[in-house]
Parts: sequence; structure tokens; C-alpha cells
Amino acid sequence: MSSGSIVEGAVRKAGIHLGSPLNSFLFSLFFLSQLHQQRYSVHPFVFFQIRMSTYKPREFPSPASSGPPSPRKRRRLLRESEDNEGEMTLEEFLYRTDPFQSNTFHGHDNSEMKTEFLTTEENPTRHLRPEIDAILSQHRVPTESFHHTLKARVTGSYFFLLRVTVSDDGSTFIRLGPIKDSLVKLLHKNSLTNVHVEVLNGDHFSPPHLYPIASTSAVVSAFHTLKHSIVETMSSAVGENWQMICPFNVGGPDIRSAGPGIVIFVQPLLMANWYEIRARIIGQLSLKVSALLVDVEFLPGTLNLLKHDPSISFRDRFDDRDWVAMGDSIGISGDQNAGTLGGFVELRYDDRAHFGFLTNYHAVRPTAHTPFRDEVDRTGISANFPPDDQNATIIESIAQMDRDRTLADIQHHRESLASQKARIEETIELRLLAGEEPREASRQRLQDLDVADASLIQTQNVVKSMPYVLGKVRFASGLLVHGKRFLDWAFVELTTEAQQRYFRPNIVPDIPRKQRPTSTNLLSGGSATFLPRPNSSITQFGELQTDEYYFKKGRNTEVTGGICNGAKSVCQWKGRRYEIDGAEISMATHITEEYVITGVDGDFLEDGDSGSFVISADGDVAGILFADVIHEGNRIGVALNMPDVVESMKLRLNHSVSLHLP
Repeated sequence: MSSGSIVEGAVRKAGIHLGSPLNSFLFSLFFLSQLHQQRYSVHPFVFFQIRMSTYKPREFPSPASSGPPSPRKRRRLLRESEDNEGEMTLEEFLYRTDPFQSNTFHGHDNSEMKTEFLTTEENPTRHLRPEIDAILSQHRVPTESFHHTLKARVTGSYFFLLRVTVSDDGSTFIRLGPIKDSLVKLLHKNSLTNVHVEVLNGDHFSPPHLYPIASTSAVVSAFHTLKHSIVETMSSAVGENWQMICPFNVGGPDIRSAGPGIVIFVQPLLMANWYEIRARIIGQLSLKVSALLVDVEFLPGTLNLLKHDPSISFRDRFDDRDWVAMGDSIGISGDQNAGTLGGFVELRYDDRAHFGFLTNYHAVRPTAHTPFRDEVDRTGISANFPPDDQNATIIESIAQMDRDRTLADIQHHRESLASQKARIEETIELRLLAGEEPREASRQRLQDLDVADASLIQTQNVVKSMPYVLGKVRFASGLLVHGKRFLDWAFVELTTEAQQRYFRPNIVPDIPRKQRPTSTNLLSGGSATFLPRPNSSITQFGELQTDEYYFKKGRNTEVTGGICNGAKSVCQWKGRRYEIDGAEISMATHITEEYVITGVDGDFLEDGDSGSFVISADGDVAGILFADVIHEGNRIGVALNMPDVVESMKLRLNHSVSLHLP
């Protein structure tokens, strides 16, 4: 019999219901006792931090010969400790239940913390290095470990940070809390109260990484059955403040460390009794799957439509062409925004063919001062509501903000080349004055610089002729929700000139090696991945399917690959949204289910990639990127399914609609 079935049987026999904190704690005792009986190792150095500034170790029985449990097990034991029950921010709960970090600034939203190195003169702890080394030696910190002082910034506030990274095969035996406390005493003794301390286990500390989970997983099956009860549990506990619920494989930077879990994104700094909520959800899941085989991971994160990123340079993208293509930057004429040209399409409606491209509505949404924006948000743009031609939203490429950034970048590089050329010419002149022949390498370098500058001039001339006016927003979803789907699309009809100049087949890009599917990142349920030939035409539409590999070409990240997760996410959106008839929807109670995509190497997307086509390994346009959920170490893409886009077009335009690729 498995340990999971033993625990579940014991819980049922004892009549324990997991809905109360007391019974949740009793369940934890059963869990720990069964771990011991089944010879699961629970190391005595697993400890819990209480609200005081020091750690108090708590020992669990463990065979003397066993090593420390895995990082996943250690975190789980801490989450099931009664010491971590009660109202607290999620950040505080995550800190208390992570045995691989100890710091003096927990309890805050540090997901956006940025650090930078200091010069020796700027370092306020430089004179304490011998004493810091002595403290680390006293606590038997391995010699492979290191420490340094940084300048940290969180939401505009700066502070100094003494960071110690403990690293070695025996690092799991090192208690981090006492090291932190000793360092704090040393700093205070030397009147350095403005320096925070952070001690990390370099081998095991990491924000949770999310990997796709196969649709055939027992956890996915349980989630499909229980998602409504999980939503009810979250809504009753935190109201409208949760963002997304979805199963993933959760682990560290190495995918091999990952295991199944229900991941719940909530608003940062949210207060709740996370111990009790977790116990309730695990109790629900235990009806369908062993409680030992699945965990619940709460993460502070935000679910948002993709924004335009700060301006980016296209210096390397327009060196030999003067046309616009799939994945290029677009923007509203006269506005400082940017998005992605998804791809060119032919839209047939009312016995007429319209030539243009698809992107997101929010990427081409009328500016705030446009008189009809509220009406477009509510009813979209269709034959029943065409905005006045003089005020229609005009779309151009590249976006004005990207054009300006590109020209500034080109000028900077030309000045750098000129500076290098001047130095080499000065060296040649000095050699000539000395009666020596210039070195051949110097002459070759001058020729290379001239070639590079000529290429920059060519690109500069192309970009100066931009932005090109592409056309006007002809049809758009508005702020639409239909059934269980969030819809956000727009069709931009090209001008006659733009159609003749730019309308052409969308071309398969060259997919970087690291972004291709491999046996490591493919799910067991995914199909074979013979990728389409680069520079071939994309000729048909498809649909998103769980477990499958996809790629996209976007304004910011260009070409990236990802895996569509084996389960659709349950999402709670913020802001105003409308039904197809224009009636406003209460988003506090209207839950949608969306396809999510995780990158195979890094993030699948960034802000500015809104509107990108999501293309299958067969070369079919299966969806459009429109949103993401962000947590430190993770950026999960959210995509529209093409059949849903077409269906909502038919409803929005109140007529038969079909899409075709050139």
C-alpha cells in the first residue's frame, strides 16, 4: 500500500475533516507520522521561523543514517506546521515556509527587487570583511560560499544589502537563521542599521519555476472535476483578490526537480490564513488523488493584458528591407504605444474581401481623448458601429516610439564607429610620421568600420522613412467576454497603397535552437515535432491544443517557443468587460478558462508582444497572444484560440465571416 493511501485511510478512519485549523493540524500529524513509518526522511534541521527575529529549531524523528529530505518535502513540512497558521501576508507565509532563505526584509513584495554592485568605496561593510568571515567560519559555512554587499531597490526605495550565499554538498545541514542574526548583531554594533541581511542556500533557494503538466496527469483530471469547489474556496477566503488557478509542474531551475501542484496566483501583499486555505484545498483534492502526490502553491502575481514595453530598437531588423511583416512593431498614429503585427489575413465578410492583419484590440484601442472610445469598448467596431472616418484609429509601423529609439541607437553606434576610426587613423598617422608602414590589421579594421557604417546608413535611411501608415481599425472585439472566453482582437484593414506594398504570405521564421522542442521540454502527450521549414509560407489556421509545442514572433522577444499547458487556467479578470450585446459583466463573479503557454527556454513573451500569432509545429496559426500572469521567475503567456476568435467575429459582425491566409 502506498504512503498516500495509508494517510488517507487513517484520516477517514479518524473522522478528520480538513475544513478547520485544528483538524488540518491533526492531518499534518498523521502525515508526518506516516512519513516516519514509511521511512521518508525528515531531517532535524527542518525548522520554523516565528514572528520573533530568531529561528527556533523544531526536530522531527528521522532515521539517524538518512540525509535531509528533498527541498520539495522540506517546504511541504513547513507549510503543514501549525506554527505557520494565522493571518499574514502571502509574502510572509512564503518566507516562513522556505528553509533556504533568511533575511531582514521579508513580508513585503520583493518580486521587483533590483540589485547592483557597489565599488569598494561605496561599500559600507568593507571594513567588516574579516569579522564577517569569522562569523561564517563560526557557523561552519562551507568555504565554497561567498558574500558581498549590494545596493537594492524596491519600488523606488534604496537600501544596502549584505547577501551571503551558502553553497556546497553539505549546505542543506546549515541553519541560515542564526547566521543572519549574528550578522545583524555585528552590523548594529557598528551602527550600520541601514544595511539589511540576506542569507541564501545557493543550491536550493529559488523562486518556484512553473513547467507544463501533461493533460493525462491524475492531478489535471482531479482539477477538472474540482476546479469549481477550489474557486469557491478561494473566493470565500480572499474575495476577488485571486487571479489565476491552474495545475503545473512546480520545481526549481531544473525541470527534473518539479512535481505536480495546483498553482494559485493572488494579489501581492494579500492577507489571509494560507495554512487553512491550503489544508482545505488539499482536502478537496484528496477525494480524487493522493494528498501526498500533489501540493498547493500560492504565488503573488498579477494577471494582465500585455502592455506596450518601453521603446525598443529595431537597428538589427531593418538592415536590408523596407517592408513590414509578421511580428513587426505597430502603433497608433500620434500616440506613444506599441504592439505586434500578428500576421496578414484576408477577412471575407458580407460578400467582400478585406485585406489587412490581426492583432489585439488593446494594442490598437483608441486613445483616451477619442470621443467614441467608451462606445467601442462596449460594442466593438463592426458594420453596426463604424467610427467616423476622420476619427478612426490609424495604425502605422514601426511604432513612433520604436522609430525614435531606433534612430537614436543608430546614431549612437555611428558615433562609436567614428570614434574607433579616429583612434586607428591617429595610430596610422603616428607610424607614418615615424617612417613606419601602417600595420595591415589597422588598414583592415578601417575597411571593416567603413562597411559597418555604410550598413548603418542604409538602415538609418530605411527607418527615417518610417513610420508607414498601414490602415485603420476596421473590426474589433471591444472589451468582450463571451461565455468562458476572454476575447481581445482587432482587424486592421490596409490602405490600397499598403496592401500593394506589404500584403504577402506570412513567413515561418528561423527558430533559434534553444527555442525548439526537445525530449526534455516536450510533454508525454505531445505529438511529434518536425518543425516547418524556415522561409516557407504559413497557409492555414488551426486551434490550440494542450500538451503541444508552439512558437511565435513578437515585437519584443522575436521568435520563442513554448508548450501549451495540459490544463486550461481558471482566471478572474479585473476591470470592465461586456457581453456581445453590450451588457456589462460583473467580472468579480464571471470566471473564464484560458489556454496558457510556458516558454521552453526563458519567458515565452514580454510586454509589447501583444497580438503575436501563436503557430503550431505544423505551421498553422492556432491562436493570438493577449495577456500574461507574472511572478518572480515566471511569466506565463495567455492566448486566444483561433476558433473562438472567428466565432466571436461572426457574433460581433452579425454575419458570416471567414479568415484566410495570403
